[in-house]
Amino acid sequence: FPVTIRHASTLTVGGVYTVSGSTAVTTVMPLASAVPGATFIFRSTSAHAHVLTGSQETSGTKVFAGIPGASGISGQGSSLALNATQGSSVYLISDGKSFLLNALSGSCTISGA
Repeated sequence: FPVTIRHASTLTVGGVYTVSGSTAVTTVMPLASAVPGATFIFRSTSAHAHVLTGSQETSGTKVFAGIPGASGISGQGSSLALNATQGSSVYLISDGKSFLLNALSGSCTISGA
């Protein structure tokens, strides 16, 4: 069953998460090195641009890696924002160094240095 995130949270394990709030919710990812092989699935159940951040990593670490050649999601960054549409989702896996974007529904934005 998915775990529902309704307010700013810090994760420690992979899993399936639904994100919902009256405003955009920020979720702090664990260190990628602490969860190698873990998968994370996020689905927005509210129409807000919910944010995943790698703020536990060393400042400046671009922990999210997009899909090479994919328009708008090909780069790397320290945060990932879901599209502000109910039902947006993203599937990530940790390779021990980064969270790799494997699939998404809707769109997302990877940004930050």
